[in-house]
Amino acid sequence: MRLDPLVCVQEWVEGEEQDLVIFGSYCSDDGDVVASFTARKRLQYPPLAGTGIVVEALPLPQLEQPSRALLTAINFRGVSEIEYKRDPRSGKLYLIEVNPRHWDQHGLGTQVGVNLSEALYRDVTGQAKRNMKQDPGRRLWIAEAEYSRHLVRCLLGRAPMRDATLALGARRTWAVFDGNDLHPFWSLLGLE
Repeated sequence: MRLDPLVCVQEWVEGEEQDLVIFGSYCSDDGDVVASFTARKRLQYPPLAGTGIVVEALPLPQLEQPSRALLTAINFRGVSEIEYKRDPRSGKLYLIEVNPRHWDQHGLGTQVGVNLSEALYRDVTGQAKRNMKQDPGRRLWIAEAEYSRHLVRCLLGRAPMRDATLALGARRTWAVFDGNDLHPFWSLLGLE
């Protein structure tokens, strides 16, 4: 039997969803990180290896230096999301992936004062950069359809009940629901 000589070796990093942390940014053509915000996952499905269902924006200054260094090293331009896993034993950050595009939760940045789409638009249209700083308060982004399914798993005893309370008592933004434009939400529910 013949094996491909290229092998990828990965390490599993212990920890919970909240150890998955995010640096979202926009890099201009000159390589400057014009706008950025940080967040952490609070819940994902499937657990420990899935997509974010509840993501919390909060300042995580330890992500700034390694993220900016990585973006500079790869000569990156545009919108990106860098995801790390923080090893709770050592505090060390391990790179999970770089998404070179808008991603599900990028709108969370807008809710905390950092609009990556606006930064990109201003850059490509030659407008002056606007100083965008992340609001220090916490804000949750919730994928309402997936979170609803997860709540059912909680009620059926297939997921911890503590997951059912994640969205309580925090400022929230929804993945689809917007009181000013209900059409996408109705479409999500199949009611259009």
